[in-house]
Amino acid sequence: LLRDMADIPTLIFIILGGIVFWLLIITPIHEILHLIPLSKGMLDNKCVITVGHGTVSAIYNGYTNLYQALISLILPFAVFLVLLSLGVIFTTGVTKIVFLYLIILSSCGSYTDIYMFFYSMKHIGKNDIIFGLYKKEN
Repeated sequence: LLRDMADIPTLIFIILGGIVFWLLIITPIHEILHLIPLSKGMLDNKCVITVGHGTVSAIYNGYTNLYQALISLILPFAVFLVLLSLGVIFTTGVTKIVFLYLIILSSCGSYTDIYMFFYSMKHIGKNDIIFGLYKKEN
């Protein structure tokens, strides 16, 4: 493994390839995973993914309870942690390093979600308005 990593072109390919894969594949799926619990699995016109100045965000314009919001915050991190960890377990050599690197990138990309998960658990009441519409739909 160290012999493979000593190859500078391989190391550069892993770093740049990991960043490109994270930006083009993991980030959009990450944002869609935020919307699934909020919309109860029905991705519709209330689900919006915005792309701004260096940011990508998922917004749901509908009634949301605290439980849905908490699941929405932690789901992308948990899904990618499990999937990428399986990649680490079942691969060897440079591929194992690629999966470890993707776990690090995914975790860094999820740090605000993880923070908001714990903040919401402590500071948001069960009946508080979180985001979305202000009255429950029938």
